[in-house]
Amino acid sequence: MVNPPKEGVNSPEVVEKYKKEVEMIFSGLQKRSKILEEKLNLIPGLKTNLIEGAMYAYARIFLTDSAIKAAKEKGVEPDAMYCEQVLRETGLVTVPGSGFKQKEGTYHFRLTNLIYNTDEFDKALDSLKTFNENFFKKYP
Repeated sequence: MVNPPKEGVNSPEVVEKYKKEVEMIFSGLQKRSKILEEKLNLIPGLKTNLIEGAMYAYARIFLTDSAIKAAKEKGVEPDAMYCEQVLRETGLVTVPGSGFKQKEGTYHFRLTNLIYNTDEFDKALDSLKTFNENFFKKYP
């Protein structure tokens, strides 16, 4: 918010409501960040570090040689191929790490935790887990 309510300018009720809403938003982001970090690290072939910011996880994908080869044959970055397939098969939007100048020879994706409903968030992460299992079966 560009001009948040201020004590002494706006009514105490408006200021208090604003403070509660800000706290709810940030605590929700922190909660979902923890869930995202834990669930990503349970998915074989993925690893993410502690999520220190509130919105993004940068997960490393330990792609197999066959997945890397398939991507190169298609003329795309391996992490971009992975992300494109995630989108097609799950509807989840992930952003390839190759767009963030990742370390050569490593592959990543960025994922946000902006799904407010934690049940929907869990379902989305479960669908990523299922996708990932199938992806690594396809590219052993």
